Amino acid sequence: MPISALQHHIVFVSGQAVPTLLAASLPGQEPSYIHAVVTPTMRSAAQQLRRALQARGRQCAFSEYSLEDNYGQDAMYAVLD
Repeated sequence: MPISALQHHIVFVSGQAVPTLLAASLPGQEPSYIHAVVTPTMRSAAQQLRRALQARGRQCAFSEYSLEDNYGQDAMYAVLD
């Protein structure tokens, strides 16, 4: 039974882009939208991730959501809301 493609891919940007790149590049399973949750220290990593996806030919929407508080659970819920 094939897995249906996910339209929205939520990622927490870190210094390790490979897991996100692999998940966003599975043939036939590519998301249409990538929602990147980004802390202030990971802004440059988010830009690198965006460029890497473009270099791989991914033509999906890429939106960044700022997470100013790295440790607050309420801040995470607010970003995802």
